[in-house]
Amino acid sequence: MRGDALVGWVGMLLALQVAVAQAADVATPGPPFVVPAGNDGVQRATVVLDS
Repeated sequence: MRGDALVGWVGMLLALQVAVAQAADVATPGPPFVVPAGNDGVQRATVVLDS
């Protein structure tokens, strides 16, 4: 029974380390930009989401 608990704890610790390593992968943001206003005073921009 003690061995089962040890295996469970080791598995949990490994899973936690993998989750933390994946969460730490942060994308670098690009430089900010200004969207010009149109003749009617409304700003319109096309946004492309890339995963």
